[in-house]
Amino acid sequence: MIPIIIWIIALFFLTIIHLISVKNLRNLKGVLESLLLYMFLINVALASLWTFFGYLFFADEAAKFMGFGPGSPFQYEVGIANLAFGVMGIFCVWERGDFWLATAIGYSIFIMGVGIGNVREMVINHNDAPGNSGAILWFHLIFPLLLLSILTLYRYLVHHHKKSL
Repeated sequence: MIPIIIWIIALFFLTIIHLISVKNLRNLKGVLESLLLYMFLINVALASLWTFFGYLFFADEAAKFMGFGPGSPFQYEVGIANLAFGVMGIFCVWERGDFWLATAIGYSIFIMGVGIGNVREMVINHNDAPGNSGAILWFHLIFPLLLLSILTLYRYLVHHHKKSL
């Protein structure tokens, strides 16, 4: 629970600092853009790079954390997928528009799939290891919906603003 609280505080703290320092973002579109920027940076980039690092360099500990045995080849593959999303999340700092959309869709499918896999593991194999349940499970199931919802609203505002010019 503590990591989720830290994540929420960091996300909103960085968004607020950004909004204070960039005066022309003080409208709904600007607030959403800042929030999305830090969602991509913290939740997609940093979380994915952290996971990549864990799967590749601490594979046995990562497997144990998820309730699996050591030495499974899935760890390397999932680690590389996380590396890809981590790099895409970093590029979201400079790229917007369709790049944000593509990153959000790909990451959401991946993370939601991981969440469904977590639930499946819990139901079929009674795997309630910390890396497979609790706060991590909720993140896997809720974050993609939150990210896509905020991005959809943001894109609507951007598109609507262009039409009114």
